[in-house]
Order: sequence, then structure tokens, then C-alpha cells
Amino acid sequence: MKRFAVLILGFAVAGFLVASFLNAGDRSVAPPATTGLAGPATADFPSTHVHDLAIPRNDVTLLEVATHRGLYESTDEGHSFTAIAGEFPSADMTVLAFDPVSRDIVYGGGRNLRSASEGLVRSSDAGLSWELLYSDAIPTAIAIDPDDPSRVLLVTGEDVLLSTNYGVTWDSVFVPVDPESITSIAVTKGETVSHFISGPDIGLLASGDELDDWNEISNSALEGNTVVIEASAVIAGRLWAGGQTIVMSDDYGGTWHDSQEGAPGDIVAIASSVNESGILFAAAGDPAQIIHSTDNGETWETP
Repeated sequence: MKRFAVLILGFAVAGFLVASFLNAGDRSVAPPATTGLAGPATADFPSTHVHDLAIPRNDVTLLEVATHRGLYESTDEGHSFTAIAGEFPSADMTVLAFDPVSRDIVYGGGRNLRSASEGLVRSSDAGLSWELLYSDAIPTAIAIDPDDPSRVLLVTGEDVLLSTNYGVTWDSVFVPVDPESITSIAVTKGETVSHFISGPDIGLLASGDELDDWNEISNSALEGNTVVIEASAVIAGRLWAGGQTIVMSDDYGGTWHDSQEGAPGDIVAIASSVNESGILFAAAGDPAQIIHSTDNGETWETP
């Protein structure tokens, strides 16, 4: 009888080990949760705030969200969300960006990371595993050059950094403002103007590729709308700025549309596609609601 009980126990342990192995690569740790999107998120979607959004190349049905409670993704254009397990199921993720060429390469940063208490990490398998790139401070904004993915710009509360080798090494970039005041950074297809930094206390500043001459962009439509800046990877000169609402420019910030139909206030993040689909997502409010544009930001609606 004892031998039989031991045998049964052995089968149970073996079954558990096999199941654990098969589920080791599963990114989903929570069932899909419909947020309603016009109001507060449900319990399975973070009830706190969204820090950043990202859309991979050539897959505008996928939206990934960096939150105070880890990473989430939607595969149905923002109608429902599922937690991404990977290595950071509950980290405070402050930045998120896909490589503009490969959808499997994604950068993320924040605090409470397993490989470091804070810093920037990169995944080559769409978020299942990560390698540490930078660990000296908490990232607050990130941007990748759409024409040269090896160029990564990173903002922390202490510095603005540039990497020209996919985040392996970093050099400090001069900016005429306190890095702590920068809440967003963007890189667009440029002529003489291609890099932008913004923040509620500094407005919008622009520089060329050399990053050594920053000029302030002033426009009445930008007042209250410099919390986040997003640049098109497809349309030269196209910018979106978010804050009290969403405003848009087609000439590198020279002129702006003063408002966009359907866009609510308290915009905290904007993500644009890196192809010609015209798809954008934005996060507004706290708890966040997700809004969606299919015409390059001319109009917005809940998915």
C-alpha cells in the first residue's frame, strides 16, 4: 500500500513539472479583461496610471502598455488587455518602445526590475526575456530613430543619453534645461529639425541631428499640451503633442492644429505606427482610458 501511494505521488509530481515546463514561455498570466475604454479600467487592467504605449512595426492590432503594475498588451486594437508575464510581471514600467524594424525587439525601463532595481532593459523575443542595458537611473522617456534603429535616446531624471549601438554604450547629450523637467522625447524623419524634447515646465524644444543647438517652439496651441510629444516615422514633419488635449503639426512644429475631434484631456502617452496605416493610440486620464485614431490623429474615438 505504501509503494502504491509513493507511485501515485511520483506521477503527480511529474505531471506538475511537465505542466510547469510547457507553460514557462506563456506571456499571459491574466485572462483578457475588457476595459470599457470610455471609463475606468477593470480590475484585470491596471487601476493605476499608464506610463507609456508602443505599437510594433507591421502589426497595428497589437498595443503594448507600460504601467505602474507591469506590462499589458492588447491584440484586438485596444478592446481588451492581458498581462504580460515575462520576467517583469509587476515592475513599475516607465518607458516602452519597439524597434522600428523588428517587432521582436522592444525596450522597457522602470523600477523593481529583477535584473536591477532600476534601469533600461531590452528584449529580443517580444518581452519574454530581457537583458540589462542601463542601471544608473530610472528612465522617464525613450525614443528610437526611425531611420537608424541603432540610435536610441533615453531621458532620466539626471541626464539625456544617446546610444549609437542599440543601447550597449551611452553618451551624455547637452540640453539647455533640467533633464528632470523632460517628460517626453521624439525623433522624426527630419531635414534640419529632427529631435524634440518636451515637458509641462519647459514647453517644446527642437534640435537637428547633431543635438547641440536646441530652440524653443512657441505656439498658443501648445500651451498645456507638451506633456508628451510623438513624431511620425512615416510622414516627414508630422508631430503630435498631448496634454490637456491632442494637437498636431505637419511642419516640424511650425504651425499646429489647436484641437482634434474626439480627443479627451489629460493625455499621458501617444503611440504611432511605423508604417502607413495611420493608426495611433493614446492614453488619457488616471485610471487610463485608451483612445484610437485611424487617420493619423485627425480624429479619435474609443475602440
